[in-house]
Amino acid sequence: MSSAPRQKILGLPIGPPQKKSSTPKAVATGAALAVVPVLAARFIDKASGSIKKGQQVAHDATEASRTVNNLKQAADEHPGAIGKARAIASALKNDGAGSGKTKLSHLIEQHTDIAAPRSVVYNQWTQLEMFASITKGVENVEQDGRDSAEWTAKIGPSRRTWKAQITEQVPDERIAWRSKGGPTMKGVVSFHELDDELTRVLVEIDYQPSGAVEVIGNTLRIQRRRVKRDLRLFKHFVELRGEATGSWRGRIAKKDDEDQGDEAQEERAS
Repeated sequence: MSSAPRQKILGLPIGPPQKKSSTPKAVATGAALAVVPVLAARFIDKASGSIKKGQQVAHDATEASRTVNNLKQAADEHPGAIGKARAIASALKNDGAGSGKTKLSHLIEQHTDIAAPRSVVYNQWTQLEMFASITKGVENVEQDGRDSAEWTAKIGPSRRTWKAQITEQVPDERIAWRSKGGPTMKGVVSFHELDDELTRVLVEIDYQPSGAVEVIGNTLRIQRRRVKRDLRLFKHFVELRGEATGSWRGRIAKKDDEDQGDEAQEERAS
């Protein structure tokens, strides 16, 4: 029940103020205002969840794109179907193995076909000290013992010196080595007879750049291009000369990576 209206004297209200009763409309409005913060909080939570999902999708897309680029690079840089398949498998393995594994960009593989018998090509390759006069990348080679040599070469804009330890040598087939000091690398050169007068030389190097200069050079593929150019120069030298400047037909038994000794089993041609 509503209270009596207030009396007025000279147009001014007197007596206690009347209390306004809450109408259904006012109650509904208050309830709606109370719900707004709750709805706003729920909206913010959903928006935050959507943003996180979007960020995850973007991250996954970036990782997928990087993997695809790595696989494409692997296939482009290796000749032949078998080489491409091996490179792609290696890229997939390294991509999921963590940063402790060898990255694809550090694997160098180049080959050249030389119009000469395999024995001639192999014999010339064993003349390590000749590389300084044949190629552009190698500046000096000094034979140090039966299974090691000290190399000085330009790797990109930098000059490095290291000792190469031969870990396996099979005449006319393969020579494997690893570095001791200087740049960290290991590699193998193999000789494949395509015909009586045609030999394929395949060079594979696992190279770990050190320092900003070498890392940048590796990103720009300077080392890979250097190996390719030096192989081409070696090819021209052998083809123009027609015979090797010398030979070493010794055999070095395969060594484990952990074996740092200088002992080697070998036999020299008489």
